[in-house]
Amino acid sequence: MNKAITTGYCLFLALCMAPGAPLAADDTNAPPPDDRQRIDALEQKVIGQQAQIEQLGTEMQEMRDTQELEQFSGAIDKNAQSKLQIFGFFDFTFSKYFFRDDSAYNVYFGDSWTFLMNNINVYILSQMTPQLSALLELRFSFLPNGFENDYPKGPLIDGERGELIQDSYDRTNSTIRDSFSTAYFTPGSVTIERALLTWSPLEWFNVMVGRYLTPYGIWNLDHGSPVVIPVRLPYLQIREMVPLSQLGVEIYGRFFPMTGLSLNYAVTVSNGRGPMDTVLDLDDNKAVGVKLQAVYNRNWFGFNAGGYVYYGSYTDHTKAVYVDAENQTVEVGVKPVNAYDELCVAADLLVRIDGLVLQSEYVWRFVKFDTPFRMEGIDLLMQTGDPLETYGPYYAANNIGQDVYLLLSYTLPLARYISWLEITAYLLGERNAYNDVETNRNLMMLSGGVNLRPSPFVVLKVEYGVAKLQNENYGAPLKNFATQIAVSF
Repeated sequence: MNKAITTGYCLFLALCMAPGAPLAADDTNAPPPDDRQRIDALEQKVIGQQAQIEQLGTEMQEMRDTQELEQFSGAIDKNAQSKLQIFGFFDFTFSKYFFRDDSAYNVYFGDSWTFLMNNINVYILSQMTPQLSALLELRFSFLPNGFENDYPKGPLIDGERGELIQDSYDRTNSTIRDSFSTAYFTPGSVTIERALLTWSPLEWFNVMVGRYLTPYGIWNLDHGSPVVIPVRLPYLQIREMVPLSQLGVEIYGRFFPMTGLSLNYAVTVSNGRGPMDTVLDLDDNKAVGVKLQAVYNRNWFGFNAGGYVYYGSYTDHTKAVYVDAENQTVEVGVKPVNAYDELCVAADLLVRIDGLVLQSEYVWRFVKFDTPFRMEGIDLLMQTGDPLETYGPYYAANNIGQDVYLLLSYTLPLARYISWLEITAYLLGERNAYNDVETNRNLMMLSGGVNLRPSPFVVLKVEYGVAKLQNENYGAPLKNFATQIAVSF
């Protein structure tokens, strides 16, 4: 505005000082009437132009303010969009297990055709700065509704008639009533899969703190149902031969020695395993791990090859208060009930040749007990055949566990004919020797199926599998048929 006024004032002076313009307004040098009229007309014109200049300056300032506001608003929207993202996946499954009516599989499974939803995962990602980000992964579940406690003390049997006289079976019912409306509803649960802060100043040096996925293998990192090929997890994952998640610090990075090749590393320090390791570590022995991996991808060929070594301690205890009435003293005692050290060595390999993919993982696990835990429930029954502990009690022993699986898949080359549909056939074989001393849960599994992907966001799966446990008390092999729709959003 000031600039516009100054411009108009200069213009006015220029017109006044033009040839023929009066230098003074005294009566002695007054111009003729015609010149006076011309001067008055010019003054009015200058005043009008000055008003136009002021109006133009005002409009220009308003345009600048509007433009700056739009740019600021756009920056806010763009910044907010880049800072916070919400995405996730879920799956919907239709499944049935097949086994004999008198089989011990009844302890673990139902034999009815069932609709179920196992995974409803939501990710919240915040990219606060180019080097600083936070990630939260939440898994929602309808559990614990219907959860069946696994015969914690074992059934009691009438020795003479062989009949069940007492059953410790219990099913959790989480249905509750709203205190205001009196309506009944069934709340579920929320599992915090990941909650971490990542600082990434360099490609080869990144720091992650919080709850993170253990950086081992292939399946544990790519665990979303729209990404993995089979419907069921391998027992390597189900039985957590290596901890799936840890709470602590991870340092990781990668190097690029040549085109298409990266060398990755990770170092982990955490609470390790424990009955409450996400909130409290019951021992001072922090778990440590190291990962090394090579990744190569060029055109139609690629491979991943790596390994992870983990060492940690598990500690559990009970607490009791001892009162000495005679001496009037109180003492709190801590008694260990389960403590062991474990060493896990994992290796993984993935080879991709065009549409053919070969994926395999192997885990070797050694467990050394400092305080063996007392066997109970179905494990006691299946391992010893002595549910009443007639010759017991029985305690866990040092053991070695191993698992290896091989997944072979092939994506049909149909893009030329059916561009909107991707079809993948697969076979999965696995040998799980969870414990070389207590062999009741060791098994072999073979499954196969087909994936149909009509959209990058949706995959349909059909699968049939057979599992055979080493312990014959379970009866005939366990068979399963399942179809699944996995959706990412």
